[in-house]
Amino acid sequence: MINMFSSVSGKGKSLLTLLFALFVYGPAAYSETVEEDFEDVTVVDADGQPLANSWSVGSGLSNGWRVIGGSIYASDNGDYGLIHSEGSGFALSDYYITSASTSVNNAYLFIPVRLKGDVLLWGRSNLNEKSKHTSTLKVYEATADGNVVTTNMLYSATPEKGSSEWKPFFFNIEGEGKYIAINLIYTDIDFLTATVDDGTTPEVELTLSADQLDYGTLSSEATQTFTVRSNVTTSVTFDITGSDHDAFIVADAPETLPAGVTKTVSVTMSATEPGDYKATLRVTAGEQTKKVTLMGTWEEKTPDTETPADWKGEDFTGLDDIPAEWTMADDASWDIDDWWTDTAPALKGHSGFICTPPFTIGEGQTMDFYFQKGMTYTWSSQCTVYYSTDKESWTEVETYDNSTDNGVKSIAFPAPGKYWLGFSVNAICYLDNFIIAVATTPTVPDVKAIMAAIASRQAPEECDLNNDGRVDIGDVITRLNIGN
Repeated sequence: MINMFSSVSGKGKSLLTLLFALFVYGPAAYSETVEEDFEDVTVVDADGQPLANSWSVGSGLSNGWRVIGGSIYASDNGDYGLIHSEGSGFALSDYYITSASTSVNNAYLFIPVRLKGDVLLWGRSNLNEKSKHTSTLKVYEATADGNVVTTNMLYSATPEKGSSEWKPFFFNIEGEGKYIAINLIYTDIDFLTATVDDGTTPEVELTLSADQLDYGTLSSEATQTFTVRSNVTTSVTFDITGSDHDAFIVADAPETLPAGVTKTVSVTMSATEPGDYKATLRVTAGEQTKKVTLMGTWEEKTPDTETPADWKGEDFTGLDDIPAEWTMADDASWDIDDWWTDTAPALKGHSGFICTPPFTIGEGQTMDFYFQKGMTYTWSSQCTVYYSTDKESWTEVETYDNSTDNGVKSIAFPAPGKYWLGFSVNAICYLDNFIIAVATTPTVPDVKAIMAAIASRQAPEECDLNNDGRVDIGDVITRLNIGN
C-alpha cells in the first residue's frame, strides 16, 4: 500500500490520503480521523492574529499547531517555516511545513489533539544528494500542555536525500491516545492523517478461539492450545477453577493483551491417578470473563512392550546395524562402525539424537559406557547426554567436547526406577560398552582400629610385622599389603 504512493505531486496526495485512510481505518472509523494539509492555515501571533508580514516570526499556526522550543516563520528560515510554493516553481504541494537549515534542531512542532492508532505523514528531504548532512523525521510523545517527552520517541525515519518526491511515512500509536511533537531536520512534511482519541475507553471485548479443550483418553502429558484477542490494550488473567484444577497447567499466558494482537495460550493435562478430570479456565480482562472447559480421562500407562524392560547394556560386538530397540530422531545420523581404536565395532554418531532401550536402575547403580571424541577440534564432536523417565521429557546430564573427556563415563540417576538415556551429537563421536554397574565408593582404612586389632590379638613382639623392633604404622602397612 505504501509503495503505490512513492511519488505523488500536488493535490493528488489529498485523494490518495483519503483512500489510504478509508483503507486503514474503515468507513466507520474514518469519521473520527483528523486531516491537515496546511492549505487554509496562516502563521499567527501569540493572540492568534495573522501576521501582516509573511517574513515575520510567528507563535504558531491558525489551526492550533505550535512550535515548542523555537519559532515558526512564514518562509524558509527559522526553526520551522510554512511554505507556500505557488509561483516558486514547486508544484508538488501548495503549502507544507519545512525545517530550519541547521543540522541541530531543538524545536518541536506540537499537535494539540490526542491521537491514537495509525498515523500517516507525507515527507521529503530538502537536501541535495551530495549534502554531508542527514534528513531526519522524529515523533515524540508530549503532554497536553505541550511539554515534549524526549525519552519516549514514537517513530523515527530518514528521508532520502536528493529527491523532491513526497513519500508516505506511516507509524502506529499503540495503546491509549497520545499527544505528539515532531522534530524535523532538513525535512519537509505535509498531509497528516490520523485517528483522534476522544478520551473514551471502549469496553473490552475478548475473543477466544475455543470454549472447550477435550484431551480424550491419555496416559502421558499432553498439551493443547487456544488463542485470545482483545479489541483494546488491557491486562488479562488466567485462572483454573474446580476440584480437578491440579490436573491442568496454563503456560505462555500473557499478562497484557495489546489491542488487536492474537496471543496463543497452552494448557497441559497431567494427572497422577486414573480417572475422569474436568476443570474451568477463566480468562478475565476488564469487566469481561470468558470460560474454557477443560476435560480428559487419565488411565494407567501400559508397560512399554516394544522394547525389553530388562535391558542391561550393549557392547555392539558382532553387530552390523544398530539394534531395533534403539530409537533415533528422523534427522539423526548414527551407524555401527567397524573402525575403533579400542574395541570393534562401536556405535558411531554423525549428527542428531539417539535413545537407548529402557532399563531399570536399582539402588546405588549407574549406567556406564565408553565415550571417545572422533575429531580433535574443540568445537566439534560434542556429545550431550540426557536421561528421561517417560521418553518425552529429557534432563541434561553431561556434555563431552574435549579429547580429555575420552574414557568410561558413569551416569547417576536421581532415584531407582525405569530410565532412558539419550545422546545428541553435532559431529563424529563413538559410544560403546554400555553396562549397568554398582556405584563404588572408595574406602579409607581405619588405621587405629587395625593397630588395636594387632595389639589385642598378639604379643607385642609378634605384632612387629616389619621386624623394626616396635609396633607402629609400618606394621599396619605391612599387614594391609599382605592382606591379613
